[in-house]
Amino acid sequence: MNQRCTQALRVARTAHLRPERELVEHGRWVTLGDPQTRLERFFALLDHHELLGDDGFLKPDVGLVSMGDHFDYELPDESAEAVQQAQHHGVQLLSWLARHDPRQVVLLLGNHDICRVAELAFESDESFAEARIQALAATADGAVHARWTHLHIPNPDIARRDFSAFSVAQRALVQRLLLEKRIQLAATAMLWGRRVLLTHAAVTTREVELLCVEPDAETLCNALNALLCSRIETVRSCWEEGVSAVLDLGPVHMMGITGQEGGGLLYHRPSNPEHIDGSKWAKNSERPRRFDPRTLPAGLTQICAHTTHKKCVKELGDWVAEGFKRPEGRPRCLRSRGEQVQYSPVLDDWSEEDAALFMVDADMHRVEPADIELLEIEMPVPLGLSRFGL
Repeated sequence: MNQRCTQALRVARTAHLRPERELVEHGRWVTLGDPQTRLERFFALLDHHELLGDDGFLKPDVGLVSMGDHFDYELPDESAEAVQQAQHHGVQLLSWLARHDPRQVVLLLGNHDICRVAELAFESDESFAEARIQALAATADGAVHARWTHLHIPNPDIARRDFSAFSVAQRALVQRLLLEKRIQLAATAMLWGRRVLLTHAAVTTREVELLCVEPDAETLCNALNALLCSRIETVRSCWEEGVSAVLDLGPVHMMGITGQEGGGLLYHRPSNPEHIDGSKWAKNSERPRRFDPRTLPAGLTQICAHTTHKKCVKELGDWVAEGFKRPEGRPRCLRSRGEQVQYSPVLDDWSEEDAALFMVDADMHRVEPADIELLEIEMPVPLGLSRFGL
């Protein structure tokens, strides 16, 4: 590990404040999908792409959009030590990002972030540790699995895998960032001369209809962030007084409940209904876990994270371009044109009427930093973006 990474680790693990410095307004901007990994690996990736400065923060001419999901990387084993390390790394990683000037680092909410103040809003460290013990028992015993009745965690698999590294400290951090308007649902930027919408898992016509707005990037960005702001105000007094309260973004984003996993804005993934068992589609239309790419709004270009290449290949079936051998860790493109859908490594023949989705979840915890490619964008807000009206 070189000196820059070592200094970044030192900064992340202490209360180092960001140094005052001049930012380069028209510098280099990148998107970073799902930074769910160990700190050492995270900083190795940033350093490989020449984003880290000698002071342990991003270089002043670098801007970054973190596309959400800062917690819950895959554990190497079920030991208490492994869980504790993942808990600490999540807090330190998100805190490090948040210490940067908001004009330099834009933070988006992912499902693993919002669940800290939704499904996990009432958990203590002790109650969640007990839920994980029960979940491990349920994994080994189908009868125990069937009897799962936890009030807020949908099923044992969610407790053991998806929410695996929860801690109260993480919830407190997410609450603080939300109250300070430091983390948001959406952003806009320019990509190859086009205004694009950035969210964790993409917007479909379902969300457009629920928001009652026009499907253009700026309007959707403002509507999503306005929704978040209004819902934060409903829990602000509780959070500021240390009282547990759920941040509810329904029906746009639906949290999970006993026996039903969450769905909608931050949970759903693109999938081919002809390729995947139809029962999985119809299981709960109120909390959709999948969406048909043909419901991506026509004429809207988006960037999202949330879904890896491996998962896309599994879900999209015949819509995967013939001969598509894109290595893991690279941006990919999902395009919908009428009834035609194509998932490919590059976007050819891209018209303004197409629904285009660039996907940047690089599977960071599994893919080597040197094999990960970051999608570069042009000056997002807050340097030229609307961000909570600031």
